[in-house]
Amino acid sequence: MTIDIFFDFLSKYLKEIDGVVRQKIEIEKSNSGLNRNSSSPYGFISFYPYEIDLIVSAEQRGECFEISVELMNQEGGDSESVWQFEGTLSVVLAEMEADFNFVIPMICNRLNKTRR
Repeated sequence: MTIDIFFDFLSKYLKEIDGVVRQKIEIEKSNSGLNRNSSSPYGFISFYPYEIDLIVSAEQRGECFEISVELMNQEGGDSESVWQFEGTLSVVLAEMEADFNFVIPMICNRLNKTRR
């Protein structure tokens, strides 16, 4: 099933982001997870002590996926859209890979802004 392939990819993607961000910013701790059971499935990483979340939301319509990535504080406010796109599974995975190096500086900049 394509959603399972997407979530396998997303799990690895989030772990890779977490590892790279930890090399660049002092993170006390982080946790990540996937929510496959909601009507809008998503994956997340929470960074502490910054209390900032990276959220990757996925909506599947037939063969098409719509992906939204945003940074927000853990109270659900102060949201910042990172990117949003849609396409078939192969297009979405390729876009996420291609934008990986774009996402890292955005996360680091947001964490640095929060630290001040």
